Amino acid sequence: MVPILPPLVAAHIAVSIELSPTMLLVLGLMTRVTAFVPLGMAIVIVTFVYPLARPTRISWIATLPLLLCRGPGALSLDHLVRRRFGTCQEDRSNHHSITRSSSGIKRRSLRIQLAKSSAERGRLNR
Repeated sequence: MVPILPPLVAAHIAVSIELSPTMLLVLGLMTRVTAFVPLGMAIVIVTFVYPLARPTRISWIATLPLLLCRGPGALSLDHLVRRRFGTCQEDRSNHHSITRSSSGIKRRSLRIQLAKSSAERGRLNR
């Protein structure tokens, strides 16, 4: 079998594919995107390359979907970036609670105005 890439180039590509996403995951940067790479790599390794590595790779296969679903935690660069640029989930939830409470206040004031206007109409009709 003739290799498609020279061994030295293939080794550099493999090392960069294995180490770069892992470092990004440790830092918590682009967590959901970078979690796909080690997950796919672990599935391929367990399925085709080295089936005896299942105990080690199964821990990866079990943990990475959690990162895909939940995203980064509070101690991550993703969280700091979101807080810095105002797209943090906590900021959004506070914004929605403020809008909900202000809309509740608007509804109450509208009810009061309607009650006053109906009371005034009742006095005029008498």
